[in-house]
Amino acid sequence: MVWGRFAAVGPGPLSIIEGNFQKFLKENVRSSVHELKLKHN
Repeated sequence: MVWGRFAAVGPGPLSIIEGNFQKFLKENVRSSVHELKLKHN
């Protein structure tokens, strides 16, 4: 499976998901928020 990230500030990189999707999200969502400079509302 492939995971793509995008936001109003622009796209993030594509990632290949191998194994458990929930584990992948736990390990990668924080870095995506930081890289895309998203703010918590």
